[in-house]
Amino acid sequence: MTFHDRTQRAAPARFATVYLTAILLAPLVSVTVPRGLAPLLIAASVIGTVMFRLDTGRWPVPSARWLLMLGGFLIYCAGTALWSIRPAQSLKQAWELSYALIPALLMATAAAQAKLPLVDNRRVRWFLLAYFAAVILLMLDLLHGLPVYLAMRGGEARDPTLEGSLINRNMVAMAALCWPAFLAFWLRREWGAAALLPVGMIVLVTGGSSESAMVGLLVGLITLSVAMVAPNFTRIALGVGVIVTFFGTIPAMEWLYSLDLIDRGTLPFSFLHRIEIWHYASNLVFERPLFGWGLDSSRSIAEKVILERGGYEFPVLPIHPHNAVLQVWLELGLVGVGFGIAIGLTVLRGIRDLPRPSQPVALAAFAGSMAMLSVAYGVWQVWWLAALILSMLMIHVLARSSRVG
Repeated sequence: MTFHDRTQRAAPARFATVYLTAILLAPLVSVTVPRGLAPLLIAASVIGTVMFRLDTGRWPVPSARWLLMLGGFLIYCAGTALWSIRPAQSLKQAWELSYALIPALLMATAAAQAKLPLVDNRRVRWFLLAYFAAVILLMLDLLHGLPVYLAMRGGEARDPTLEGSLINRNMVAMAALCWPAFLAFWLRREWGAAALLPVGMIVLVTGGSSESAMVGLLVGLITLSVAMVAPNFTRIALGVGVIVTFFGTIPAMEWLYSLDLIDRGTLPFSFLHRIEIWHYASNLVFERPLFGWGLDSSRSIAEKVILERGGYEFPVLPIHPHNAVLQVWLELGLVGVGFGIAIGLTVLRGIRDLPRPSQPVALAAFAGSMAMLSVAYGVWQVWWLAALILSMLMIHVLARSSRVG
C-alpha cells in the first residue's frame, strides 16, 4: 500500500496547504492549549473553504442529508431558548455551535470533493512527526512537574493535589488524535509502529488521572481488534449500539445508582461523583422528556446545590452531567435524541464508504469517541468537538488519499 506521490498542482493546492497546516498544528495545540483546538478548527474551516473556492471556482456543497440534519439540529437548539430556564445562554450556545460546526461541515465537504489526494507520503511523515513531538511534550509534563503546562500559563502556582488532572484535556485530545496517526502507520504497512502506538498511549495516560482518555483508548483498541476481523459486523453493531445507548443510558444509570456504590466508597471519588450526577440528571429528564430543559441549561438547573454523602461533599450537577447522551436528553429531550441518533448513524454510513483497509481504524475512532463522550466533558464544548471532528476528518482524508497496491 502506498500513498499517492503525485504533485498537488491539479488538486486544490491552497486548500491542501490550509488543511496540512491544521493537521500539523492539531497535536501540538492539544498538548499545550487544548482549548485552542476550537479556534484552530474554525479558522482552518473558514480559510480552507475560501481557498477551495479560489482553487476550484466553486463552493463546497454538503449533501442534502447533512444539510438537513445539521441545519435542523442548530435551528432546534436555538428554538429551545423559548422554554429554556436560561434563554440567553441557550441562544449563545447555539450561536457558538453554529459558527464552529457549519464551517467544519464545509471544510469536510471540500476535503471529500477534492479530486486528488490532499496528502502524500511526505506530508503524512510531517503529521507523524508533529504527533510524536506532541507525545514527547506530554511525557515531559507527566514526568517533570508539568513544565509545558506551566510555561503556557505564565508559571502560575498550582494545587499539587490536582497536578495529574490539570492536563486531562490534553490527554483526551491526544487520545482522539491517536487514531489518525495509527492509520498513517497502518496504511504505510509499518505494522510494529501501528501496534505500539495505542498501547503506548494507554501506558502514557496511566501517568495522569484521565479515566476518560483511558476508556476511549481501551474501547477503541477492542473495537479495532473486532473490526479487523469483521468490519461490517462491527459497523452494524455500533449502529445498534448508538440507538441502544441513547435509550438505555438512563435505565442503566438508575441501576448503577441502586447498587449503593457511593456509600460503600469502594470506587474512585470521580466515578462515585458521576453516579450521583447521573442519578440526579436522570430524574430531571423525566420532568421534561420531550423537549428538554433548553440548550446548555445543565449549568443552571442545580446551581449551588451541594450534596453530602459517603463521606464526600460535592455539587449535585456541576455545569454538565459528564455524559453526552444524558446531556442531550436533559437539555434537548426526545427531539434532540432523534438528531443525535441520526448524526451517529450518518457518520457510520460515511465510514462504510471508506476504502476497506481504513474502515477498522475509523470504527475504532468512532467507538473511542463515543466512550469518551460518555464519561468526559460537556458535549457542547467546542474545543472537545473540534478534537473529535479533526480526528475523523484526518482519518477520512488519509483513507481517501491511499490505495492498495
